[in-house]
Amino acid sequence: MKIVAEAKDLAEAGFLVSILASERIEAEILDEHAFSMGLPVRVAVVRDEDFDRAMAIIHVAKAKPIRSKTGRSRNPRNFLIYFLLFIAGFAACYLYIALSGNYIPLPATEMNTDNNFDGQVDAWFEYDSEGLLKKGEYDQDYDGKTDMISHFKGGYLTLRQFDSNFDGQFDTKEYYNKEYLRKAVYDVNHDGNDDEVREYFDTLTSPYTFNEESDCDFDGIYETYSFYKDNYLQRQQTSFRNDSILDRLVLFEKNRKKTVIYDRDRDGVWDDTINYDVFEKEIKR
Repeated sequence: MKIVAEAKDLAEAGFLVSILASERIEAEILDEHAFSMGLPVRVAVVRDEDFDRAMAIIHVAKAKPIRSKTGRSRNPRNFLIYFLLFIAGFAACYLYIALSGNYIPLPATEMNTDNNFDGQVDAWFEYDSEGLLKKGEYDQDYDGKTDMISHFKGGYLTLRQFDSNFDGQFDTKEYYNKEYLRKAVYDVNHDGNDDEVREYFDTLTSPYTFNEESDCDFDGIYETYSFYKDNYLQRQQTSFRNDSILDRLVLFEKNRKKTVIYDRDRDGVWDDTINYDVFEKEIKR
């Protein structure tokens, strides 16, 4: 056991012992009764091999201690040194990251849930390196198979896929822009081919205003084009022969057929118009 310091009182001696302990150096206070006789209180290290390192630490901390409100001693010079070292280290790390671009991302995480408490997982969530939701898969009918998938980018929903009849095939796709529905594609007869497409204008202010393209006979050719405003059918162009040539235009008023215009010779020029009354009966010309 070697003496490394002489403190003027027990408080300073305790402070030095705690400083050494923080550096994993075991120390003890000698002559605890010396203070009452006006003598200095000695501090010694237990292991002789710690002497040199303890002396270096004491040299930094050896200043007039200031009594804290908690009764323990604090050394302002020691505090300032540690504070400056912390600031320098932080600045160096920040500068290295800024110059090298070697950002350390948080690891992607996953989470599973059992919504109906049957012991089977029915929702799976995947998060990106920033902790934002990246993908969600759902088993809505609890048969163990995924029937809805939601894709996210930057925390915003971008694409949602549905298996509406739970046959194992996704038949509906919805595309979003900043959480707002912009486009929907449907496989109406569940044959694996898209038969209907809806493009929305502004789902925030007019959620039921959209254009619709349909393949009504499921031959792979879109022959019906409709426009809806506030969920009311306004106009519809169709092909009388169910091909790609649109030769009939139907105008509606609150889903009621009002006027039908024909291109009977299919030359691209409208050549016949028929009007209908409120009961959708033809008005004689």
